[in-house]
Amino acid sequence: MKKAYLKYDEVAGKNVQYMFYDLFKDYLELKTETLGSGCFINDGKGNFTKKNFPDELQLAPNFSFCRTSANGSGSFIAGGNFYGVIPYEGRYDALLPTFFSFNKATGGFQTNSNIPLHQGEVRDIKWINSKGGKVLMIARNNENLQFYMPVKSE
Repeated sequence: MKKAYLKYDEVAGKNVQYMFYDLFKDYLELKTETLGSGCFINDGKGNFTKKNFPDELQLAPNFSFCRTSANGSGSFIAGGNFYGVIPYEGRYDALLPTFFSFNKATGGFQTNSNIPLHQGEVRDIKWINSKGGKVLMIARNNENLQFYMPVKSE
């Protein structure tokens, strides 16, 4: 483009077709209708229903999900954030690792609590075994790992 158009006034007010000639003539235009995060719930009969995650999980990109227990309950923890954007957009850093669950009776999600990370781009959440039992590990991009011991209810 630098060689084709040396000055701004040569392209000011022109459309994409003018600037790129026939570059896009054989392309198929697709449109995005929904940009939110969610999942598909299987009814056990091969039918799936899309469910949007709660607002607390729409604040930034989600990169990792983990069950809150090994017993197959419908509770999960999600984490994310993304800093690699242009300054105009600002970084996506409003998502704390959040516990949430799916309520079959209401057919919706509910958030329970979050882990107060002060900063970081969560890239993975896993349960690991330790001497004291299971420990929740949160891996953040270019940061130290964080470990959380679950509170045992008596």
